[in-house]
Amino acid sequence: MNIHAIHMNPKEWDRPEEFDPDRFVDENCRNKFAYLPFGAGPRVCAGRNFTLMEQKIILCHILRHFDVGLPNVGYEVPIRRGSFTGLPEDSFQLRFRLLSEAPSLPTGKPDVTVYSSEEPLPEEVKTCVLAVSYPKYWFAPVALSPFATTIEEETIEWMDSLGLVKSKERRSHIRAMEPRHYAGYSHSMASYEHALMYCKYITMWLLWDDECVEVATDYSEVAEPLMALAGEDVPAARKNDPYVLAFKHIGDEYERLGASREWRIRFAASMSEWAKHAVEEEIVRRKGSDGISGRNFSEAIKLRAVTVGIRPNSLPLERAVGIEVPQEIHTDPDYKALVDQAARVCCIVNDLVGVPKDIKNKQKESNLILYHQMCSGGSLNDSYAAILEIHDKAVKTYDELAAKLLARTPSVFRERMNTFFDHLRYMDSGFGFWHRDCIRYQRFIAAEENRAFRIQIAEQCSEVAEDFTVSQKEAEDAYFV
Repeated sequence: MNIHAIHMNPKEWDRPEEFDPDRFVDENCRNKFAYLPFGAGPRVCAGRNFTLMEQKIILCHILRHFDVGLPNVGYEVPIRRGSFTGLPEDSFQLRFRLLSEAPSLPTGKPDVTVYSSEEPLPEEVKTCVLAVSYPKYWFAPVALSPFATTIEEETIEWMDSLGLVKSKERRSHIRAMEPRHYAGYSHSMASYEHALMYCKYITMWLLWDDECVEVATDYSEVAEPLMALAGEDVPAARKNDPYVLAFKHIGDEYERLGASREWRIRFAASMSEWAKHAVEEEIVRRKGSDGISGRNFSEAIKLRAVTVGIRPNSLPLERAVGIEVPQEIHTDPDYKALVDQAARVCCIVNDLVGVPKDIKNKQKESNLILYHQMCSGGSLNDSYAAILEIHDKAVKTYDELAAKLLARTPSVFRERMNTFFDHLRYMDSGFGFWHRDCIRYQRFIAAEENRAFRIQIAEQCSEVAEDFTVSQKEAEDAYFV
């Protein structure tokens, strides 16, 4: 029996090659013979209980006296392919530090100075440009939508009609979000109707996040607008709530533009997933350091990849390019991983430009760069470099996953899927332009050791990805008939 093949079976395990201890939280969610470290049945290993107890006792003794970790954040251990026990390709390193010498989990401030961008930097402080780079084909042929100004004005007028623009201060707050750039850069290739719908949705969502999600203590407090988005009935007492009306309008209008009811329900479900994680992230922010004890960097980046919102944003993008990605692809582990990589790209750029703002607002625990620095104990410059490396890896992995998915897509649908993948790239780089230019991110500058950090969106010096050919047999084995 090939135990390794069973343990790596994608039918039983979502992304089997990825280290994810959370997959074992619910032992009843899969076939009891899908995981056989000690065999099973009447010939199960007689020493199973003994060795499990032995491991627990040894680990308790080690963790009682040592702080144990990897030598640096992001350190990876390559596993030998085909190894029955998951042996590494070569030796790997662990860091042991006596608890009496180990620093406590993140408590100190990052060793940086924050300057106002409205004043000149001190003479001794020099500017250090951090290049966030993409291959050329990640940039849209049209960088900013030709409808950008118009869709911003119509969006604000629409929100005003719903009672969401309650004062001059609120109007100024909405304009400071720069909807023309937020939607105009990320949906630069969309038609007027889809660009307008997306601008309404994304701007209203940002305001709803500020007003409702960031102060919620439980998902139930923000669930009703998303019920309206799905086309479900909302309690009578809440039907005229401005956000309920706004989300209902978004769902109704996308259906009018040709979206199916199934797509609308999927869109609302994705927004619900975002809201649940966003409420969790805001609770972490409000608790400060006490809220992150035991939370490692991998967990932080997973949560941030959800709360940045690319997953629900990908649904309106489907409609903008004229498709609905089939459910078979939505549930494909490679597709989920592709959207996750796009989300990582976006959240990293968001947090790169947000460093000075998040220091000023005391939101260090939810900023990936600052949290990386706190976990690693290194310099801010080192953390910038490490996070940029994760960004570049996510860009590369996205392209690899897109190629795999296209290779499994028959020719009748491949061109449309390829267009969608391209537009998801354009959305990511477009958000990068918005983050770079947005006023809210330009008010402050972070500096360390007389180096002030600025972000630049750049083109990688690399060749455009090659075309992928697909055989007839591959097409027949793919998602469609």
